[in-house]
Amino acid sequence: MSADVFGLNKNTIVAAAVSCAAVFGVAALMRGGTASAIGWAAVIVAASAAAAILAFTIVFSVLFGAPYLPTDRRNLASMMELAAVKPGDRVADLGSGDGRILIAAAKLGATAEGWEVNPLIWAWSLWRVRRAGVGKSVRLHLGSYWGAPMSGFSVVTLFLIQSKMPRMARKLRQELAAGSRVVSYVFKFSEWEPAATNGHGVRLYVMPGDRK
Repeated sequence: MSADVFGLNKNTIVAAAVSCAAVFGVAALMRGGTASAIGWAAVIVAASAAAAILAFTIVFSVLFGAPYLPTDRRNLASMMELAAVKPGDRVADLGSGDGRILIAAAKLGATAEGWEVNPLIWAWSLWRVRRAGVGKSVRLHLGSYWGAPMSGFSVVTLFLIQSKMPRMARKLRQELAAGSRVVSYVFKFSEWEPAATNGHGVRLYVMPGDRK
C-alpha cells in the first residue's frame, strides 16, 4: 500500500507537485528575464514528470492487466441493471480503475470493493469515491485481485483481456456461491453462456449450482 502524508496519498502529492511546477513555470515565463529561464526549467521538469507518469501507467496496464478504459455511462447503467444491484448486495470490481462502478453500486445501496494495481489510478479513484460521498460503502485495494477471495460477493464486475478470462472463470467457479452474478464488459467467458446482454459488450453470467 502507498504511504499517507497528512492524510494524502503520496501519489496524490506527486500529482499536485507536478501541477504546481507547471503553474510556476508558466508564471515565470510570463515575467520574462531571468525568471524566464527558471520558468522554462520548471515547465520541462513538469512535462518530463507527466511523461514519466503516463509511461508508468501504460507499463502497469501491459504487465498486470487490461488497459485503463473507463466504462461509458450507458454501459455502466446497463451493468448495474443487468446485475440487478440492490441494497444488501456486495459488489466486487476487478480492475476498478477510476472507481465509477464502485460509486454507482454504492449509490444503489450496495457495499462495494475494488482492486486496482496501478497506484496512480488507485489514488485518483480514492479521491473520486470520497468526492462522491460514498466512502463508507466503498473499500479500495491497491494490488492484484488474483489472491483476493471472492466468496461472500453477490456481484462481480470485471474488464479483463481475453487471455485472462479462462483463469478468471476457474477462480470465480471455485469461489462464488450459486446465484452470484458476474458482469463482464467487452470480453466474454467462452465456456459460459450469458444470461443476458445489452448488445454493446456488457454480458451477465449467473453462477450455477453445479460446479463440475
